[in-house]
Amino acid sequence: MLRDSKLNFRRLSPVARTAVIGSVLFGGLLVAGLRGPTWQTQAHAEEPADATAGQSAAPAADAASGEIDLSVVPYATSMFAAFRPADVLAHPALAPLAKLWFEKANVTPMGKRVPGLRQITMVVPMPAGPRDVIVYQSFKPLAAATLFAEDGTRFTTEDLDGRKILHVGKTEFDLQYNDRTILQARSSVSLRDYLASDRGSRPSWLPKKTWESFRQDHAVCAMDARAMRPLLRMTTEQSPVPMLSTLAPLWEKPMSVVAGLRLDADIVRIHAVAITENEEDAQSVCQTVDAIRVLAMNAFQQAVKQDTAPAAEREPFSPAARALQGLRVTREGSIVRAEASISLDAVSHLGPSLATARQASARAQSLNNLKQLALALLNYEAVHGHFPPAVVMGPDGKMPHSWRVEILPYLECQKLYDQYRLDEPWDSPANHKILVQMPDVFRSPTEPASSTGACYFVLTGPGTMFDGKKGTRIRDVRDGTAFTILLVEAKRDIPWTKPEDIPYDADKPLPKLGGFFEGKFNLALADGSVHLLSEDVPQKTLRALVTKDGREVVRIEDALQPSRSQPPSNHGFGTEPKRAFRR
Repeated sequence: MLRDSKLNFRRLSPVARTAVIGSVLFGGLLVAGLRGPTWQTQAHAEEPADATAGQSAAPAADAASGEIDLSVVPYATSMFAAFRPADVLAHPALAPLAKLWFEKANVTPMGKRVPGLRQITMVVPMPAGPRDVIVYQSFKPLAAATLFAEDGTRFTTEDLDGRKILHVGKTEFDLQYNDRTILQARSSVSLRDYLASDRGSRPSWLPKKTWESFRQDHAVCAMDARAMRPLLRMTTEQSPVPMLSTLAPLWEKPMSVVAGLRLDADIVRIHAVAITENEEDAQSVCQTVDAIRVLAMNAFQQAVKQDTAPAAEREPFSPAARALQGLRVTREGSIVRAEASISLDAVSHLGPSLATARQASARAQSLNNLKQLALALLNYEAVHGHFPPAVVMGPDGKMPHSWRVEILPYLECQKLYDQYRLDEPWDSPANHKILVQMPDVFRSPTEPASSTGACYFVLTGPGTMFDGKKGTRIRDVRDGTAFTILLVEAKRDIPWTKPEDIPYDADKPLPKLGGFFEGKFNLALADGSVHLLSEDVPQKTLRALVTKDGREVVRIEDALQPSRSQPPSNHGFGTEPKRAFRR
């Protein structure tokens, strides 16, 4: 199941979020297609859509490979997206990218089994129907429990007409349809309605001749634009992404839209078709695509001029930028077609660049997590007159809980905070239910989505920001909030609700920090600023940043641009005892 993003889309229904994803895909295929040799397509008018509904059919686990299996798509659906991962990852030219996928530190059990999945299909029923359902089809027998379960995952079971449903948390329901097909939804009602739906034929809004051009693709996304318009309009109005409003004609004018991607011997081919009611609407779609293409080209060129990121981090985006000018969009009466392609060799060589870009993105996300936590701590200080201590005592003055729990209301997690029982140990049965609901802000982007271990900590001990049973006041930070560490990033086997952090002692070796990114680690200062530091930071500088009233002479520039003459420290902190330089 797709995880919630950091955007405000989490407040929309799954159908609305799915519609956004599909619509952006359509727009992206039309706008940023990777153009190469022109496809030979038939110039014919689309036939009227079929009017006869299909009958319910079981997912075709043994259907002929090499094409999209529509037997899992309900006849009354407003949108579906299908992907054939096994065929894609088995392509020889994509071996470097497949290797990169499995080198990810946070590949889930499902991610590890993707090469064995014949098809993954997401279906969005008509707006009046149930919510979205995802269908996983495997070449070999596969159990739902082994496909989705992480180590330590707890789930309950429910019987549905002789089939077993696994409840994973409150928003994930997995059903074993047969030994090679698994259904996933956000409620058991969605699964029941899906099983009762008519399946086995094309949706009524998808003409046969149109589908013939897409059925052998490796990935397809199709929607009934008329049925999805209300949700798309709502999403556009509420979206924080301004670009969506400029894409509106792509779903306001067509009756249906289909986009697909296919891997040939040495070419990645992309194509899309939008079927409108008349030539005027088709022309509007063409004009919108052309306008967006020009805007995208200008924006990319401007970004390249201003971007200071290493070339390796920008490389994954260069093929799309080079191809924008070559995008081919044609109109045949009321039908709009977009065609594009790119060399598979160019895609396969993006592996190293993608790895670099992925690391840069993860570091940026980790900095953002620290920023949110630092702001939450500062807001707590503004309300209470002091920061929370590392270990906070409950109402009875005896039961300890972590500062991470204490600041939940300042992270828009009031409901989760209210569920935590402050009069019980952090690992009590009741509080374990909170443990498994860890907010993403406490998790490094390099860690599995199901992990419950904290990745961001405070330093405790004499002279630190968290050196006592009472919280530090801003006026107690005499070294200056811009020169004192508030939070650090570190790998520790510590559950996020456990009242435990990283002890610091000026007379002992400095603790090891970082561990998520080679040669670098992140931290937040008491003024709310966040920084990415090198492992080569001088030990004296880091020790000075740890204390809040040490009166050291230190500049943050010394940490950001460390002297190469200094001995490297261990993940940001040295291993040799050394007192901070006192002024």
